[in-house]
Amino acid sequence: MRLLADECVDMRVVRQLRGAGHDVLSILETEPGIMDAVVLERAVETGSILITHDKDFGPLLLAATTARTGAFLLRSVSVSLCTAAILEHLDQVHGNLIVVSDDRVRIRPLSS
Repeated sequence: MRLLADECVDMRVVRQLRGAGHDVLSILETEPGIMDAVVLERAVETGSILITHDKDFGPLLLAATTARTGAFLLRSVSVSLCTAAILEHLDQVHGNLIVVSDDRVRIRPLSS
């Protein structure tokens, strides 16, 4: 599964996901500083699942074009918790926004 990590995602999460065998493109490594809309465009173009800590993505993520992929919004700063939640919920992310907090994981459809 292809994953696209926004530049705000801790590189330890990226490395752990890669270590688990996932294809993870990191904006921090490839195009740091690009606008959120361009990050989202990259995810849609490549059919990648977006991973971000940036809650400003909320309105962009709820646009109809993102429903083809899916996204993780990481609200926790725990690297191990974020990585574990991503790995556990990969099979549920398509068409959904999965919000990972310290105390729970919420799944919200990206389109109605």
